[in-house]
Amino acid sequence: MFARLLTPAATLGCAFLMTGCVVTVPPAQLPNRIVPRHVALLTQGTEIVAETNDWQLAGTDPVKPPFLSRGPHQVPSDGILDSYDEFLSSGAQLVRIRLPYREKPLFGVLHLGRVFETSLESSAKRTYRISIPKKRVQDALGGQVSVVYQPYEYERDAVAMDPAGNQFYVKENDSSVSWVLWMSDAPFPGQENDVAEPPATPSTETATPEEQTETGEENR
Repeated sequence: MFARLLTPAATLGCAFLMTGCVVTVPPAQLPNRIVPRHVALLTQGTEIVAETNDWQLAGTDPVKPPFLSRGPHQVPSDGILDSYDEFLSSGAQLVRIRLPYREKPLFGVLHLGRVFETSLESSAKRTYRISIPKKRVQDALGGQVSVVYQPYEYERDAVAMDPAGNQFYVKENDSSVSWVLWMSDAPFPGQENDVAEPPATPSTETATPEEQTETGEENR
């Protein structure tokens, strides 16, 4: 079993151990990555527009991806809610998200990344399938940040060790994401809040003491 693992690096490591030959192997490498050929915006009536107005996603028919992020190479499907700065520095783009049930567009950051070729889900390797649930839109209001993404599982090599300390490669499953979309009704770094607020209409009515107290608390 271990004979096939005696690569030059493993043999060299074995020769310098004075207490016996223990097989070591180089660190496992990540699989190669490929670029999905299409992007489909599955939420009807929704548009995603580049902050620079260079491109726009609209309609549910698959189209060629308008850009490709450089990284990060490995993206876990947890802990990414506050990672938009890292993704922006790796090629993600600022966008505006127009929804059919909202007058104002949301601000956003869109990441379209490469996908590991050992993905266990063929659709992840073929198409970025972007869907924006209303629940996530609600979570993005009031200055909060919400995130949606497409997770997938892939197979990778990992280094294991037997009781004698010999190392060998095994296959294991890991998870990553193909695309990520952050949303908020407040601008992300690099965006301007240029959507004008409607002017307030002056009230001619005199508020009761209870109404004055409630209004004061809301404005704090």
